Formats: sequence, C-alpha cells, structure tokens
Amino acid sequence: MFFKKKSPLELISSADTNERIKAVKKTYLDNDQTAFEIFQKAIVDSDKKVRHNAASLYLVEHPELIDHCNKEQLFEDSLYFFEREKSKNAFKVLKLLNDPRSIPAIIACLKSTSILAPAEREMIIFLGEHGNQSHGEFILSLCDKQVFDFKDSVEVIYSSLVRTYNDKVISALIHTVNLQRASDKDSAALFAESLTFAGSVTKFELIERLWSAITLGKIGGERAFELLMTGIDPKTNCHKVVKRGCALGLYYTKDSRAVDKLIDAISISTKSDAKFGQFDATFGQFCSFALMNIGEPSVQPIIRECQIQIPNVNRLFILVLVLINSDSSRNFIQQLKNSSHKKLIDDIVKIETDAKEFKMPENFSVATN
Repeated sequence: MFFKKKSPLELISSADTNERIKAVKKTYLDNDQTAFEIFQKAIVDSDKKVRHNAASLYLVEHPELIDHCNKEQLFEDSLYFFEREKSKNAFKVLKLLNDPRSIPAIIACLKSTSILAPAEREMIIFLGEHGNQSHGEFILSLCDKQVFDFKDSVEVIYSSLVRTYNDKVISALIHTVNLQRASDKDSAALFAESLTFAGSVTKFELIERLWSAITLGKIGGERAFELLMTGIDPKTNCHKVVKRGCALGLYYTKDSRAVDKLIDAISISTKSDAKFGQFDATFGQFCSFALMNIGEPSVQPIIRECQIQIPNVNRLFILVLVLINSDSSRNFIQQLKNSSHKKLIDDIVKIETDAKEFKMPENFSVATN
C-alpha cells in the first residue's frame, strides 16, 4: 500500500509537532509564497519547538521579517533553547533581536567552552557592543584559555573591549604585558620594563601584547597615550611585534603629540644601516599610517625632516605627504619635483602613481610576521 507524500503545506497543518517542524526545514531556504505561508504559521505555533525552528532557520535567512514577529515571544523562545541546549541557531536569533538581556546567558555559554569557534566569536563581539563596563574583565579573561580555532580570535577579544572600557580594563590590559597595577606616574616606566622580554616568547603572547597595544589606542586617554609613546621609543628594548602594536595604537589615537616621535621612529627603523634589532620596515610603515591618520599636524614636522634628508628623502615621508594631500604638502612635493635631483624626482613620480591605488589595510595580520 502506497501513501501519498505530504506537501509542506499539508505538513504544517499536521497535528504532529515533528511534521510541522519538517515543513519548516523543507522550505526555509525557499524564497516563495509557500515558504512564507509556512513561516507565518510556524512562527505563531502553539509548540515552542516549531516556533524555534521557524525563527532560527527561516528568520535567520530572512531577517527583514523580524519586525513582523512577536519579538518578546521570539526572545523567550530563543533564550530558552540557548540556555538549555546551547543552540547556536538560537543565538543567531538573539543576535538579530539585539537585546542586551541575552548577556548573562552569553557569558554563561562562554564560561563553559574552551574553544572559540565562529559562534563564540560572534558572542564576544555582541558582548563588546552591548556589555556594560563590568564585562570588560570577563572578555579579557578569555585570553587565559589560550585555545583558539582561529588565530585572530585574540583580535576579536581585544576589539570587543573598546566599548566596555573602565579603569579596571585598562589595568588588566597593562597586566597582559606582565605589569602589576600601577599609578599613572609609574605606568610608562613599568610598561617599558614589561616590554623587555627575557627568554623565548610564544606567538600567542606576542599576539596578545600586540592587541593590547592596539586596544589601548582605540580606548584612548592620557594613560594609554603615554604607554604607547613609550612602546615606540627607540630606547624601549621590546619585541618588534609589540612595537608595531604601539604604532597601530597611535594610529587610532590620532594624537598630534605623537608626530615627532613617529617621525624619529620611521627614520631609525627604515635605515638599512640601522643597528641590529632596530631595522623593521613594517614598523616604519605602521608609524607612517599613524602620521597619515593624524593628518595636517604631521605635515610641517615631516617637511622639516625631509629638508634635512634631501636628496635622499625617506620614501615613507613622501608617501605620507602625498596621501595627506593638503595645500602645504602639495606645495612641498612640487618644490622637490622642481629640484635638480633626478632620482628624488623619479621616486616622487612613482610614489604619486602608487598612491592612487593605496588603501589602508583592512586588518594588520602582517604585524605578527
């Protein structure tokens, strides 16, 4: 005896919960009227499992429909399955709802995991966007696990700290580079000491310190600025990866007080005859990014440095002036092009051509290479 296979519309009308769920699973990827009708019925079903499947499957595929749903019901259902089953699909709905009431459940989930897979990374980002100041230390504590599916999980963690900033977080950031909590007066000296690594340093520890420095820049403030200036100082004997992090931190501060020190750092780090441990073209490049981001206040100090260097002007300084593209920077570049130094003129023409295609990197993965 043969049974006629039920259509999705017949399944959604069934008294059997599993059949109604099957209707959703069969159609949630379809973009037609039938799928929409099934979603409409499933999202108000009397059984929370059916509603959950409709939300976590169809609604995640069609988030524009969320405003047509009972958001309170969605939240209660999704929180239920997220807390009891650690459902990653339920978290997707919570993320769509953008409701900070999800935070306690998210923290509980992160505390119970040892691997930060994509879903957990999204949870950390959610915390960074919605968490209050008391959650900053918790986000930092995730670094202690040192178990990551993706090498840039550390970036996610540190970037998520920016909106949860308070004094405890900045002290914890400093602590990640082997500092005890210190007063503002002592922090620069202690930071300098902490950057002098004795023995081997793991790749993880370097990435951790790199992102500590970048995050300090994103957070901003006097204490962060002081620490970053210490980090790029040639007298500070620290690993090149951490120096790069400090340069990128200053990129985010946009603080013009860093200009002179950034210029000195470029001059030293890009010299081919630099002492061992100082030559680092990537660090020099990151310092130039910081000068670009500071903008016009960088121009006159760079011009003064370039006048000293003629005819062997550092190409990074020329690039910064070309990209800032202010009246004063354009006038100086034109003066250099009107000079009698053919190699310098050729360099400027090439840099101007390259600058048309220049884009700031979307991420700074090169920082750890």
